[in-house]
Amino acid sequence: MLGTDIVGQCHEKGITVQGLDLPEFDITDTVQLKEAVKGSEIVINCAAYTNVERAESEPEIAYKVNVEAVGRRTNMIDRKAGSKPCWGDVDVFRDCGDGK
Repeated sequence: MLGTDIVGQCHEKGITVQGLDLPEFDITDTVQLKEAVKGSEIVINCAAYTNVERAESEPEIAYKVNVEAVGRRTNMIDRKAGSKPCWGDVDVFRDCGDGK
């Protein structure tokens, strides 16, 4: 998956990163999310509810992951001076705080 690939690439380049994933980390848990972003310079969110068929039968969960959690994470990061939120998909990452 995308997050695993990014963590692997960072490790290969000697960049210290922390990758978080289910079941140990739940992006919809505000307490876990606050702890995860604390002290971070850059946060790359690769979490997404991507199973379209299942999302149709579980719209609340899909919304929590794809909308609410991302909004909370962004608000937590944007309030910290010097932090850079990054949005991405499989093609390109957008706005890491420098307008690129």
